[in-house]
Amino acid sequence: MLAGFLTGYFRGKNVAEAFQLSLAAASANAFHEGRGTYDEIMELLRTLQREIDD
Repeated sequence: MLAGFLTGYFRGKNVAEAFQLSLAAASANAFHEGRGTYDEIMELLRTLQREIDD
């Protein structure tokens, strides 16, 4: 989760956006053994952002 947050933050995202990325990355990792893929993380991030916007 920390790696997702730091990745977002150091790529210029604000704290809230970096936290959303960290949640998506942690969730993707929880779905299976090993790490989640970039595509899985981005799909979860889009889903999370849609939920927040609604």
